[in-house]
Amino acid sequence: MRAPWQSLGLMLLLAGCGGDGTTGGSGDCSTGLVRSTLNYTTEWTSGGLGNSQVLTLLDRNGNALGTRVLNRATNETLASLTDLGSGAHRLVTVLFSGPDGTGTEIGRIDTAITLCRATTFATRTGRTATTLKVIPNPASTAENRALRFSAYPETPEGVAEFVAPGTLEWTALGGLGTIDTSGNFLPSADGSGTVRARITSRGMSTSAPLSVTPVTPTRGKWTVMVFMNAANDLFTFSTLNMNQMETVASNPDVRFVVQWKQAKDLFSGSTFNGTRRLLVKPDSSNQVVSDVLQDMGLTVDMGDPDTLNEFISWTKQYYPADRYALIVWNHGNGWLRSPASAHSRGVSYDDETGNAIQTWELTQALAGHDVDILSWDSSLMQMVEVAYEARNHAEYIVGSEESPPGEGLPYQLVFSRFRDNPNDTTRNLTKAFVDGMLGNAPYASRKITQSSIESARLPALATALDNLAAQMILAGASLNTVVPQVRANAQSYSPTATRVYRDIGHLCDLLIANSSTPAGVRSAAQQVKTAYSVAIAWEGNNSNSPNSSGISIDFSPSSSHGPFAADYGRLAFAVDTRWDAWLSQAP
Repeated sequence: MRAPWQSLGLMLLLAGCGGDGTTGGSGDCSTGLVRSTLNYTTEWTSGGLGNSQVLTLLDRNGNALGTRVLNRATNETLASLTDLGSGAHRLVTVLFSGPDGTGTEIGRIDTAITLCRATTFATRTGRTATTLKVIPNPASTAENRALRFSAYPETPEGVAEFVAPGTLEWTALGGLGTIDTSGNFLPSADGSGTVRARITSRGMSTSAPLSVTPVTPTRGKWTVMVFMNAANDLFTFSTLNMNQMETVASNPDVRFVVQWKQAKDLFSGSTFNGTRRLLVKPDSSNQVVSDVLQDMGLTVDMGDPDTLNEFISWTKQYYPADRYALIVWNHGNGWLRSPASAHSRGVSYDDETGNAIQTWELTQALAGHDVDILSWDSSLMQMVEVAYEARNHAEYIVGSEESPPGEGLPYQLVFSRFRDNPNDTTRNLTKAFVDGMLGNAPYASRKITQSSIESARLPALATALDNLAAQMILAGASLNTVVPQVRANAQSYSPTATRVYRDIGHLCDLLIANSSTPAGVRSAAQQVKTAYSVAIAWEGNNSNSPNSSGISIDFSPSSSHGPFAADYGRLAFAVDTRWDAWLSQAP
């Protein structure tokens, strides 16, 4: 088992007071294998601020390794954390107005620190320092990697003082990228520049020279892009899926790049706050050890289509491949959103921002990009309305008509086939999604559907559905009994009063079998089945969703469709067919 401190990350090595950060004795501290101790000391100066300090030591990927509390009232001045891995860490100490970490935040020290055997970090609560220390200084990073800066006032003796909230300002100079209020620098160009830290209220300012080096990307056979929005109640499954990816990441020609968001402030069980980009590395432990390339901070909106587009652009730039798979990981609601909110439902709900990507925004999200496989690791998304919207940007579209288990795709089963045979055809490899979902033993008692759609066949299917809509409109009142019967008996998916999704194949079978169905409608339904069977490359379902056949469609009565008609009219499928006109009068 590989311990957390062995994973690669963003933090640069910094020698803490009493530690050289490199070698010593019988081991090399940079390996992370030298057992080390952090000795934290503080001076409660007379007249100094604050009544308690809460210090937390984090590993390179932001996971907490230990927390201690020191109180002024009992003159607690020393805290030790032992049996730690050596190397780069992050120390966050918060000064509070009340005891035991209560009251308001008075100040903070948030800094990189290197542990090497016995390392000491000293602080004081008074304000006598005249120098602002910036770490790292000088600084360098590659153009695809973020770099976190830290700064704090330091006395001539090397003792750190707390920074009052909101007083530390960061500026990136030289046009190399941007830096946020937490000191997180995101590069956008290579070259030389400067990062400046300033505390105006104390008359302190220090600049650090910065170099951003270019990256020469290597081309693989597959790049799998996972847009993992776990800023919601699915957060625990994101860690599971990351670990699954790590178990099948051993082929360097099949790379996984993940943009992963969590919202610990909203969901306390989450492992971090903010958004990160990671390159998945092979590992068989239950720890996420993948390389964090960028910590993008707290302001990324994963419910914005432009965020998805930028992730695709960035990944293709630095991890080019012969073929690409894009997985959108989150909740899903098919094409539909709730009429109560302009930003609810859709796919990729970001509970922190309240936004989601709507179906009619998929063209914006995918603009300028083609992928070989678009996979929805989200509920209810394998609908003709959704697939048609994305048809010009993906060769194959994979997903579930159902609401699958929260654990989502079994990545270790799906992508073992990519790992072992990356040269197989894209069509054949999409079958791995179907086989993986059906072959995952814990899913045997759940409603499982999965299919792969060949996008080039969707226009013919849309034409057939357009003709079916025209025939049903023409049939008028003669369908007043037939259509409600078909709606009631066709395979449904997470049905509600406003979510009326039905399997297209089963719906057509019922229309054809009903003796009261007019001949024109029956003939049109048969034409749909013919186009439908050609469009579906692979399909699988278990006995808990027995009449599924691969793609669903909205089959609402007009009474339910009315509140959603304006939204439906924004879909490319509604523009190109008369299905919208049919829904507006459907019995």
